[in-house]
Amino acid sequence: MKKVYRIEILSPLHIGNGNKINPIEYLLDEKFYRIDMDSLFKDENFAVNKFIEKANKYFYLGDFYPNIAKQHIKYSLEISEELKKKKKIKEIHEFIKSGGRVYIPGSSIKGAIRTALLYYAIKNDEWLFNLSKNHVLQLSIIGGNKKKADDVIEEKFFGRITHDFMKALIISDSNLKSPSCLKLQLIKAFSINIADKPYQKLDLLAECIKIGSEFKLDIKLEDFYFKEARELGFSSKKKYLDNLPQICNEYSKELIDYELKFYRKYKMQDLVEFYEKLDAEKGFLLRISWGSGWHSMSIARIFQEEPFFMELRKRFNLGKRRNYPYFVDIFPKSRKVVFDDKIYPLGWIKLEEIK
Repeated sequence: MKKVYRIEILSPLHIGNGNKINPIEYLLDEKFYRIDMDSLFKDENFAVNKFIEKANKYFYLGDFYPNIAKQHIKYSLEISEELKKKKKIKEIHEFIKSGGRVYIPGSSIKGAIRTALLYYAIKNDEWLFNLSKNHVLQLSIIGGNKKKADDVIEEKFFGRITHDFMKALIISDSNLKSPSCLKLQLIKAFSINIADKPYQKLDLLAECIKIGSEFKLDIKLEDFYFKEARELGFSSKKKYLDNLPQICNEYSKELIDYELKFYRKYKMQDLVEFYEKLDAEKGFLLRISWGSGWHSMSIARIFQEEPFFMELRKRFNLGKRRNYPYFVDIFPKSRKVVFDDKIYPLGWIKLEEIK
């Protein structure tokens, strides 16, 4: 059965395509102007050789050719209030696009759902909980590949790659929108210093979908896997797929509570207010993609109060204080947040079924 969902963007969302926009490719004024470099190079008034000579060094296009460049705009975006106050000229993380149009990949939604399902199953299935706990305990003792640390647990729950019951959940990419739904945002990464105070680590620039933007996508539960292909053994897991909104909201609720506790401790009022409002939201909540943080993408939070968790952190060098031989109590100690008219977290969305 296929259902159509509306996606509402609740906080700035960045999904990267792996590319960065160099300062020689844009202008930053009251807006961000992405320049069509092919078109610019064909302009007879553009000094190509001089440009190539200067491009061997790091420079900003706006310092040399702003007037000519503005005649070759590929697209323009609003910029954040923080950027208007103090312009930052640096590489920009580009949002994923298809044919120049913005979309949300179904894989980003499915990845977040997958984490929520696994987390829920471990918490509510005693056998899987004990297996996961023993596996994490072993990792804390003998180590292993950090990127594949939870592969064993995933396979036990979802099945081998050929028998993964998530095959039955088909999520389309969203509809396409013009880049006008994006905004150039200043993102600051901060951490907690030795005096237990937040401090800024670095600035980043990224194209983000604006708060309040809406998209649509399809979510389909493929009955074939539960009827004709019963030998795959998916039927016992169908209950998880039938209750996606409730399971994902339970997972998100725990994450909201955790983040609220963190931001209240460090008196970051904008973020406290955001999460208090988010806690009252109705709908199918998810946190997806870049900047969503370790807790949003890992099931290890279940075991954070276990005595062996600190040993796991030491084994994988998680949360080590830079230039100091010890590990912080609060983990993760770093966050990426968006500085605009207020401070926002990244990546929160709401899905609502359109009936």
